[in-house]
Amino acid sequence: MKKTGIIIAIALLTSVSLFAQREYSTFSARISTFGQSFDRPSFELEFTKAYGVPAYQVRDYYAGVDHSWGDLSLAFEFSRFFNRPVVVILDSYRRYHSWDRVAYHYGAKYNSKKYKMLAKMMRDREKYWDRVHREHRKHYYAQQARYERDRDYRPRYDNDRYYRDDRRQYDRDNDRDRYNDRDKGWDNKGKGNNGHGKNKSGKGNNNGRW
Repeated sequence: MKKTGIIIAIALLTSVSLFAQREYSTFSARISTFGQSFDRPSFELEFTKAYGVPAYQVRDYYAGVDHSWGDLSLAFEFSRFFNRPVVVILDSYRRYHSWDRVAYHYGAKYNSKKYKMLAKMMRDREKYWDRVHREHRKHYYAQQARYERDRDYRPRYDNDRYYRDDRRQYDRDNDRDRYNDRDKGWDNKGKGNNGHGKNKSGKGNNNGRW
């Protein structure tokens, strides 16, 4: 009977740990997904804005969590919540290899008051990163639209023939070419000056001088 009670207690502790770890893993996965929409320098800049640390420190800490933006954000959140330096939090993470065990080490047991406060702070931070991500995507798509619009109206060359997608500009170019041909004295039938008959000796072009 005593052995059965011990097994049940271990099972309950394990399930509680799994629930806590799932909370942290979900947060980390969400932030990492947001980071995929950014290039690395841009997301480093967002971390400097969010946590007030220099970019070089963000790069160092980023390498310390196996290049995971989600784990890096968790490290900053734990640092602020538990009032510990980020390097101390990262040392604890490398020691326990689990965020729920790090939280437990600093007193945030699952379903405790401190844990609920930490979970609320993480939810608020996730909303912040979601807003940053949406603003970034909005700016990105606006840039893409401007690029596509500029590209469509940019001059192109196709089979050595100049044209524009803007039909009016294309027609103006053709009209100018036709006016130039007429001024040179050639019409569409290949006749002489201004279409006045074929060239003959003493007549036509050059006034008979050959």
